Amino acid sequence: MIWGERMDQHGHGAQLRRMERGDLQTVLDLINIEGWDYYISELERMIAVDPENSVIACSGNMIVGAITVAVSGGRCVLGHVVVRNGWRNKGIGRIMMDHLAKKMDSQGVGVMEAFAVKAAVAFYKRHGYQTIEEIDTYDRVLTDQDVLGVPEEGGRIAPIEKGSLDNICRLDRTITGFDRKDFLNQLMGEFPAMAKGLFEDTEMAGFILARTNPIMNDIGPWVMERPDLDDGIMML
Repeated sequence: MIWGERMDQHGHGAQLRRMERGDLQTVLDLINIEGWDYYISELERMIAVDPENSVIACSGNMIVGAITVAVSGGRCVLGHVVVRNGWRNKGIGRIMMDHLAKKMDSQGVGVMEAFAVKAAVAFYKRHGYQTIEEIDTYDRVLTDQDVLGVPEEGGRIAPIEKGSLDNICRLDRTITGFDRKDFLNQLMGEFPAMAKGLFEDTEMAGFILARTNPIMNDIGPWVMERPDLDDGIMML
């Protein structure tokens, strides 16, 4: 699908089109050249949640830039913004970002959110983004002893039943203010054994989801109605 938006002299004749599944390996290679070590399942997941809005810039048959996004419930999350080395500083990133902003506005999307490393903050600010908060990321390599030390499930932590998606979405929407049903449904469908709920009597008071890939396993979303350190540790 070509949108027919041919870039001006600053884009050196590249053209925008919707990202297709057949583009994902090339896009992944461009991302990982920068040292991110993403796995293709992450891109496949974004396309599954939102097959329409991720965009690539092409020059002939060569992909020279890409933006992956997932739109759900009036909120757009940018996953990756990348321009091929040798094609940078030619306006390709700007034109892709401007196109995406106009497309989101036409769909009534009220929030566009990006998680950026410090080196990329200036780029996003040039496109009108504001810093909301700074966050830390953590990782830990699990040993056999770590896993053996985890107590058996029971008490207030229990697997989430397949039919509980609506309850999870209501709790998530109440706490975050966003409707992430498509994303939550995708994760629960892929990794049902990793969906755990925190229950008070029979009412769900929190949930934690997780996903695996060959490089690194990810935790989240992780939502609690009344955050409590002991409950959080128990869920983790």
